[in-house]
Amino acid sequence: MLSAITGNGWALLGAALAATLAGCGSAWGVGLAGQAASGVVTEDPSKFAKVLVIQLLPGTQGIYGLLVAFVTLSRFGLLGGGGTELSVETGLMVLAACLPIAIVGLISAYHQGKTAVAAIGVVAKKPDQFGKAMLFPAMVETYKKECLRMTGLEKIINRIQEEADAAAAGRLEAAKAEADRILAEARTVCDSVDAETTEKITAMKASYDSRVASSAEQSRKLALLRAKQEIIAEVLEEALERLRKEDTAGYFLNMEKILKKYVLPEDGEIYFSAKDLERMPDGFEKKIQAAAREKGGSLVLQKEPKDIADGFLLVYGGVEENCTWEALMDAKKDRLQDRVNEILFM
Repeated sequence: MLSAITGNGWALLGAALAATLAGCGSAWGVGLAGQAASGVVTEDPSKFAKVLVIQLLPGTQGIYGLLVAFVTLSRFGLLGGGGTELSVETGLMVLAACLPIAIVGLISAYHQGKTAVAAIGVVAKKPDQFGKAMLFPAMVETYKKECLRMTGLEKIINRIQEEADAAAAGRLEAAKAEADRILAEARTVCDSVDAETTEKITAMKASYDSRVASSAEQSRKLALLRAKQEIIAEVLEEALERLRKEDTAGYFLNMEKILKKYVLPEDGEIYFSAKDLERMPDGFEKKIQAAAREKGGSLVLQKEPKDIADGFLLVYGGVEENCTWEALMDAKKDRLQDRVNEILFM
């Protein structure tokens, strides 16, 4: 049955024993010292710090055992898997190296705990002798440290390193052969890709030239559009100025033409500015009503002036229609610009 245990298994057993036995000894020793320390603190709580330090002394064996276990597992690659496969001989050597700290740690922690109990008794009766009292349990620590040096981990690590180097050399040769094969395949693929790339570059260049030409044409059309939009804006601005500078008769004649175009076959109201209400010609109100009747509706001229520069406002059912010169010119400008854009880009 033991022959079935691998080298890694023996090494794991050694690490487990080092951590477990030394930890058990520390728990035993710290427990003994803790019982004594509790009695002292019950009588005199001011001695808590001193007796706590003495109680902790037997706990170092567990720390050393855990340290040996951790170093063993980490240096041999046994933590987390993927480590070196140890031979049975090497695994037994690791087990043997871990046994001293495991066994001596168990026994020394127990006796150090008993010595710590006596030292706590000294501190309870003579607190000024705390330094001397600590020396007694500390002396037990000496043999524990000697066992730690006896583990011989460095020699075992060197042997495992040699085995790992030999295994790595074999893997390196296999990896080199695989790399040469991959490199040869990569050269073949690169030659094929080079030919395909040349064809793609030629096609991309032709596509790029086409896009450049299209972009230049688009830029030309955009420049032409901006120029025509500026011309439209200037022409409409001049027309607006001419309308505003018309004499009263011409002004209201244009007003009548616009009214006939925008009046609706509904009952509504019409508003003017204060300036237009003052200079409105006689009979213009009748023209307003006649224009509304032609469309099958009616309009009531409101004497309340609106804050507008020119033109008029139509109100049907609470909905306001802005028929000022500026609003009409803006609408005309938008339609003209849309038409120019359609001609150039559609």
